Amino acid sequence: MLAGTSNLDGLNHRGGCWRKFLSCFDIELDGVSLSQDDLRSIIDLMVGSFDNKKRIWRHFMRLISLTCSTVLALVLIWPGSVWSDGDASEEEVWAFIKECSQASKSESESFHDCFHEDFLGWQNSDLVPRTAKANRAFTQLQFETTDILAQDLRPIGLRVFGNFAVAHYYVQSIERDQNGQNIEKRVRWTDVLLKENGRWYWVGDHGGAVTIGQP
Repeated sequence: MLAGTSNLDGLNHRGGCWRKFLSCFDIELDGVSLSQDDLRSIIDLMVGSFDNKKRIWRHFMRLISLTCSTVLALVLIWPGSVWSDGDASEEEVWAFIKECSQASKSESESFHDCFHEDFLGWQNSDLVPRTAKANRAFTQLQFETTDILAQDLRPIGLRVFGNFAVAHYYVQSIERDQNGQNIEKRVRWTDVLLKENGRWYWVGDHGGAVTIGQP
């Protein structure tokens, strides 16, 4: 303990005052003599460490404030719901999409019936759009070479205009390829649907795999 002084609790930016006060005499620490220069070096180190901590704390608080402001802004501008209030037709369209996606997962022939005969879809990976016939052949090949182990659909936006509808949604799945490897897939879709003879059909779509960037 420092002989002849009280504790130095509360040492902060007023360290200059301590330097002036302690410059009047030398101090002995547990029998070891400290010169004025030694004492100034110790105080400078303590004050500098305290200032660094204050700067880090101020930076941390600014980061917290920025994060909270960003989250609040997203909450204010993001739509509260993907559905229009009280629109049962939107629920009907979404039920159709989930039903057809389940048919795809179970590799059921009924999946092909979800497409209108005049369907024309364009996936990101395709050079040209697919007709209903081409889509059926491609899907059948997928049924034979891959298995969907798990699948989750999330609606992003959905609007119905009479017998037409537009749906945006996200699909995340785990698939097992022909080599027995499990692969995670993330896909975004935009669908155009037509209600004909009391039943909804896909008449067009666009989308594809979402690239997962490296951290």
